[in-house]
Amino acid sequence: MNGDRPIKTFKAGGVRVSVFQNEQQTEGRTYPVYRAVLERTYQAQDGSWKSTNGYGGYDLAKALVVLQKAFDFIVSTDHDQNPSMSMSAPPGSPESRGAGQVQEERIGE
Repeated sequence: MNGDRPIKTFKAGGVRVSVFQNEQQTEGRTYPVYRAVLERTYQAQDGSWKSTNGYGGYDLAKALVVLQKAFDFIVSTDHDQNPSMSMSAPPGSPESRGAGQVQEERIGE
């Protein structure tokens, strides 16, 4: 199980999405389940770095870019692990409707 560390991170400026992978067992089969966490970092007036889940106009555009990259990564990774399934979450799970070192990809920098 690799749920403590992201398997891939995409960044655009201060906006970052990290992709995590866990495993779920259903009916004797193990399925990878992916989760993406979006955040924006900024430097506070006192010089410390903070993170938030609030986004301004330009940050929303960056969020769209990194979220699309994360989605593409999840779909391609999921397909590589389970070629016969479009998304490998167990049937009936919320995920069905819709590891290694951390890899980070910077976009537009």
